[in-house]
Amino acid sequence: MILPYGISFDDWASSLNIDFPNDNIPLLYNSDWKSFGEVLVSCESFISNSAPSPSSYNDVQEWMMDVYLAMDDNS
Repeated sequence: MILPYGISFDDWASSLNIDFPNDNIPLLYNSDWKSFGEVLVSCESFISNSAPSPSSYNDVQEWMMDVYLAMDDNS
């Protein structure tokens, strides 16, 4: 999983399809990161690693980093 530092949300989201080919990672059609994030954290790998829902975040970069840390800590 790419460290989400110095990378756009769009590029980070696209890279997840490569990193998690067995999950049904949503395609990003627009930059609605919260909708994308809700679907993402419902994927098997993200559920089992307790990736946080974006619902309580106001900043996409903070959420991306917390998802990264959840996945890194439990992989």
